[in-house]
Amino acid sequence: SALAHVPRNSLLHNELGKALQQVSRSEEALESFKAAVQYDPSNCDALNNLSLLYLRQGKFRQALPYTLRAVHCKPEAPELHMNCGIIYMNLGMLPDAAAAYERAIRLNPAYADAYFNLGVTLMMMKKDRQRIRECFEKVLDLQPDYPNKDHVLKIIEELKK
Repeated sequence: SALAHVPRNSLLHNELGKALQQVSRSEEALESFKAAVQYDPSNCDALNNLSLLYLRQGKFRQALPYTLRAVHCKPEAPELHMNCGIIYMNLGMLPDAAAAYERAIRLNPAYADAYFNLGVTLMMMKKDRQRIRECFEKVLDLQPDYPNKDHVLKIIEELKK
């Protein structure tokens, strides 16, 4: 009802999008996030929400420009660089993905998921086995109960050979 009084309010459209997403109304959420970005192109939260919605739908090409704009608005946010890496990886842009994960790690050296994704990306690129192993070892150093721990341990053992 607040939008009836201030229909061009970016923050309200973003909040509506989040609420719609919570009740699995993705298409309506998408429209709300787009409106939020239309009314305030620098609304980093709305840019990220729009990007994440596209990402969850597997629409990586649509997600990328919004993620890049969010990174531009908030370059100090490691999770935004992580999102870029995920999108780049899914688009087959592996060097860009690796660079994005490296930026996320520089911003948050305790970001276990970024190390994991960097390790996977470097494996896909057939890069330095030692660097790959270091990434996966760092995952377990940072988070000993990592959700994919058994898989990570198998990779580390395989890389030692």
